Amino acid sequence: RKPAHKQKRLAIRHSSDDRLVAIIELVSPGNKSAAYPFRSFVGKAVRAIDSGVHLLIVDPFPPGRRDPNGVHGAIWDVLGGDPYAQPADKPLTLAAYEAAPAGPKAYVQPLAPGDR
Repeated sequence: RKPAHKQKRLAIRHSSDDRLVAIIELVSPGNKSAAYPFRSFVGKAVRAIDSGVHLLIVDPFPPGRRDPNGVHGAIWDVLGGDPYAQPADKPLTLAAYEAAPAGPKAYVQPLAPGDR
C-alpha cells in the first residue's frame, strides 16, 4: 500500500456493504507522459464509469498533444458524448461523471490558475 502522500486515487465505499461507489482521481504528469499510460488512464476511467462507479477527475495540468481537449475530452469521446473543446483561457479541469443507468452524465468545470 502506498503512503497517503503518494496516493493519486481515493476510493469511496458504501457504508452498508463496502461496495465501491465513487473514485476521486488526481491526474499526474505520468498519466500524460506517453501514449500507453494516457490510454491506460482513460481506459480505467471509462471502465469505472461503465461499471456504475461515479468518478471525479482533477486534472491540474494543461492539455498536451495526447489530450488537446484535456483528459475530460478524451474520456468523454470514448464514452460517446458530444465533442468537447477545452477553453483556451481555462486549461485546467475538474470533471465529475455520474454513472447513470440511462448513460453517463458529465459535469465539467474548466479552471485557470488562480481561479477559486
